[in-house]
Amino acid sequence: MEYKIKKFGERNCIIYHKIDREIPESKHVLETWKNSTFSYPKITANKELGFRSAQLGAIYAIKSHWTISSHSATVVMPTGTGKTEVMIATVISEPCQKTCVMVPSDLLRKQTAERFCTLRKLREIGAINDCFENPIVGMLLSTPKDLDELKQLIDKSNVIITTMSLVSRKKFVQNYITMLSSMCDTLIIDEAHHVPAKTWSQIKSYFTNTKCLQFTATPYRNDGKKIDGDIIYSFPLSLAQQEGYFKPIKFYPLFEFDEDRKDLSIAKKAVALLDEDIKNNLAHLLLGCVEKLNNSNFKYFKKQ
Repeated sequence: MEYKIKKFGERNCIIYHKIDREIPESKHVLETWKNSTFSYPKITANKELGFRSAQLGAIYAIKSHWTISSHSATVVMPTGTGKTEVMIATVISEPCQKTCVMVPSDLLRKQTAERFCTLRKLREIGAINDCFENPIVGMLLSTPKDLDELKQLIDKSNVIITTMSLVSRKKFVQNYITMLSSMCDTLIIDEAHHVPAKTWSQIKSYFTNTKCLQFTATPYRNDGKKIDGDIIYSFPLSLAQQEGYFKPIKFYPLFEFDEDRKDLSIAKKAVALLDEDIKNNLAHLLLGCVEKLNNSNFKYFKKQ
């Protein structure tokens, strides 16, 4: 996807998906959200395009929570039920003036930015019409060189997307996080269970006056501690299975008697399956979780 890009410093930038026009003012974009009507179509037996029940439940729960409280709130949705669209729909329909979205990885930062930039799903299902301008997305990819660089990026953006690891670095000094929290009215944490309790408590202390939403597939962190904030909505995994959100999983058994080569055999089989999918014009990706590679395995992956 091509974007109109304006850089702030060496790496940080704002992106706007329409390359055939200049980047508008963020205030203008916000006004189009305020002055247009957001719809909530639902998927039914007779209607294929719309929000899933899990998504509508989460959106309504957030709106209900914000009528009585600005305290941190947690939304629990199983992976694959569409929580990213819930985030986007919430930002656009409220509408939120400036939103900071924190994600756990560079890959998720890129994917989230692309989905915010186009509002593609919301347009496909008829939740919004052409009166809604697409947001200007600020990409906070590195520590700004000074406060002015950060302020300009936030000023020009409707949504700022970054990673928790970046804003928790020592280089991202207190003045930076103070400015980010004071200029944004909404904070969204994606995959909140990845955030260690100590790191999150440090960051959260700066966002006390900001509406905070935490999205996760589980209310427990990787360190075993429960995520703070009221759980305002939790969609059961059993109901997600019942409603057909998950597709059947194909199991491919492997027999490898050499203990040192078992991981390599799995990797080779996975690559072979991916190659087959690509030949069949399936736009699939291969994700792997690797704890340790020995020298022989590393050489194999390097060659590949």
